[in-house]
Amino acid sequence: MVKALLIYYFVDIMSKGGNYLLNIGPDGVGHVPEASANGLRQMGAWIKVNQEAIYGSSRWEILNEGQEETLLEGTGHSAAKGFQKAFTSKDFWFTTKGNKVYAISLVPASDKILIRSLNNSVGKIQSVSILGSEKNVEWKQTEQGLEVNLKGIESSKYGFVVEVSL
Repeated sequence: MVKALLIYYFVDIMSKGGNYLLNIGPDGVGHVPEASANGLRQMGAWIKVNQEAIYGSSRWEILNEGQEETLLEGTGHSAAKGFQKAFTSKDFWFTTKGNKVYAISLVPASDKILIRSLNNSVGKIQSVSILGSEKNVEWKQTEQGLEVNLKGIESSKYGFVVEVSL
C-alpha cells in the first residue's frame, strides 16, 4: 500500500500544478533500504509509461473527481487512517498540456469507465487513447461524461492514464 500512496501523493500534487519532492533517507552506512528502492523503481516504471501526463503538464480547470475520501489532508491525515486508501474506477486526477487533458486513474483498467468531468460542456473531444497502449479504445462523449471501453487494455496495478485531445 505504501507504493500506491507514493504514486497517489505524486499524482495529487501534480494535478494541483505543484512540484513533488520525495526524500528517501539512507540507513546509517549510506545505503537506501531495499523496500524504499523497490518503491522508487515501481514509481519510476509508472512514470515512464505515463510521462506525457506528468512532464511539462499543468493543472487543468478541474483537479480531480471521485470519492471525497481521495482528498486526504496530508501525511498526518493518512497516518490517522493507517495509510489505507481505497481508490475506485470513479477516482480521477487531471493534468493538461496543449490541447490535451489527461485523466489519471490509480486502479487497474476495468471494462468501462465514466469520466464525468469530460462531458459535453468541456467541448468536443477529438480523440481518446490510453498512454502506454497501442490499442484503439471505444469511447463516447455524452452529457454525463466521457464513456471509455477499456476491455482488453492492460495496465499497471497502480493505474493508467486516459489521454483526451480536445
